[in-house]
Amino acid sequence: MRHFGIIGFPLQQSFSAKYFNEKFETSGIDAEYSLYPLKELTSERVNELMNTLDGMNVTLPHKQAVMPYLDGLDETAEAIGAVNVIYKRVGYNTDCLGFLESIRPLVRDYDKKALVLGTGGASKAPIIVLLFPPKNSYCLYREQYCFSSSITPEALFPRSY
Repeated sequence: MRHFGIIGFPLQQSFSAKYFNEKFETSGIDAEYSLYPLKELTSERVNELMNTLDGMNVTLPHKQAVMPYLDGLDETAEAIGAVNVIYKRVGYNTDCLGFLESIRPLVRDYDKKALVLGTGGASKAPIIVLLFPPKNSYCLYREQYCFSSSITPEALFPRSY
C-alpha cells in the first residue's frame, strides 16, 4: 500500500483525505491519504514523514517553512518561494497551474491588465502567471503600493531560506 498525506495546521477544514481516499478506492489504487496536523515543523518530523510517505501536500502555515528541509525545488516553487507538493524530497508548487487553468476560460484576447489584491503567499502564484507571459500587474496591499509591468520573480520574492 502507498501512503500519502498533507501537513499543515489546522487541518480540520481539509477535505483532502476524503477526496483522495475516495479517488483511490474508485480507481482501484492501493493507497491511503492521511492528515498530519503539525502546529510546528521540526526537521525530525519532516524527515520522518518524507521517509515514510510516498508523497505529501503542504498547506498553511508551512508552505515556506518546509523549504529548508528539502533536497531541492522545481523552478516554479523556487520562483514563487513556496511549496505545496513534496515528492522524493523535492518541493513543487502546483498553484500556478491551478490558477492558470481556472482563469484561462475567463480571459479574453483584449484583457491586458489584472489587479492582484495582497502580496501574501496566496498572491504569489497568480502574480507569476500574470507576469509570464508579461501582463500589467498591480499589487495592492496595506503598507504600500507597487505598480509595475516589468517585475521579475526574483524581485518580487527574494529567496529567504
